[in-house]
Amino acid sequence: MPLTHSLQNHMARDWVRARHQRYLDARGGKGHEADIVGQEIELDWEKRKAAVDGKCKCNFCSRNLQLVAFRCPSGGAVACLPCKMRFSYYGS
Repeated sequence: MPLTHSLQNHMARDWVRARHQRYLDARGGKGHEADIVGQEIELDWEKRKAAVDGKCKCNFCSRNLQLVAFRCPSGGAVACLPCKMRFSYYGS
């Protein structure tokens, strides 16, 4: 049974939170949040070609994806570049 978009989105947000926490821990942990606000964090989402048939949509904003899509390894949520970048910055 395939995962629902809601569950995929939840799993993607958990993945992002874990990446942000790992990034914070590597820079001193709790108490250093202000030092890294606004810094881009690598999420390790797979960059893929969007579906040729035009049926590929961003899970987060429902934008039709024509060229590239980013796939979260945890659950398979698909994001457009703006949504992926929004998740990539600490404090977002």
